[in-house]
Formats: sequence, C-alpha cells, structure tokens
Amino acid sequence: MGHPRLNTAVLAIISCLLWSTAFAGVKIGLEYATPLQFAGTRFFIAGLLVFPLAYRVNPR
Repeated sequence: MGHPRLNTAVLAIISCLLWSTAFAGVKIGLEYATPLQFAGTRFFIAGLLVFPLAYRVNPR
C-alpha cells in the first residue's frame, strides 16, 4: 500500500499548496463577489466535495 511516511509527506505538501493559494484566490474572488457571497460559495463547494467522502466512510 505504500510507505505511510511518504503518504503523510505528500498529503502535507498538498495541504500546504492548497493553503498557500487560498489568499490569492480570496483576493481575486472578492473582486467579483461580496464577502458574504464569496464565503457562501466557498462553503457550498466544500460541502459538495466533503459529502461524497462522508458517505463513503459511513454509508447508510
């Protein structure tokens, strides 16, 4: 299945890259939407991405 340390390092690098691009994304996004609209859109998209993962972990 792979080396757990390598998998952890890769996931940490991906997290850092996503986190570091968030500032630029917010700065650009706020030019086109109000802060409330932008925050709502971010949470909606995050919910759409997390829902299938939650269902996969605990299908009912």
